[in-house]
Amino acid sequence: MNVIWKRLVVGCAVFTTAVSVLGCSVSGTPVAKVVPTGPEGTAIVPYNKNPLDVAELPDPCDIPKSVLTDAGLDPSYPDYAEWSYFRTCSWGIPQVPNDPRGYTAAVYASKSSYAQELKSKTRTNRTPMEFGAKCVGVLADRIGQTPGSDGKAVATWGTSFGSVSILLSESQPGGVAPRGARRMVADFARGVCAHFPS
Repeated sequence: MNVIWKRLVVGCAVFTTAVSVLGCSVSGTPVAKVVPTGPEGTAIVPYNKNPLDVAELPDPCDIPKSVLTDAGLDPSYPDYAEWSYFRTCSWGIPQVPNDPRGYTAAVYASKSSYAQELKSKTRTNRTPMEFGAKCVGVLADRIGQTPGSDGKAVATWGTSFGSVSILLSESQPGGVAPRGARRMVADFARGVCAHFPS
């Protein structure tokens, strides 16, 4: 059992208290409104109890262009959307003449806890993976595809505000061989982790 220190700011006074949490490591970084529980972030706070407004979540469209181009994505046309508990931004690949293969990647900044994401019924074949020192999570296939078929893959890790998920969807019209969505989303996640708030 680890002890996590949190700071509560009330008016001009600051109070420090200790909270015992099972299975979490010490973060040591005070966060406004949401108390981190370690690398898993708000692992025990479901999205409907997370006090952050969606507008307070990091903007996933702020990922540097270099990270997008390194992943083969076109940074020119980000597609932004905002819902009740997450913000998302997605990109596709540049148009390549006579190449039927394509893929899109979407980054989600969510109020959902890491624990909630681990229970998602839209994912299977989960593998623990480290995408960076501050981004320890899982790599999974999307439900609705044959496990290991590499059509759609998801990388997820916990944060101080909830969780980050990256979905990569690959299309292979005409029986074109897949490029490997699991490998591609893992590589992209490493780039996102290096530049995304934890």
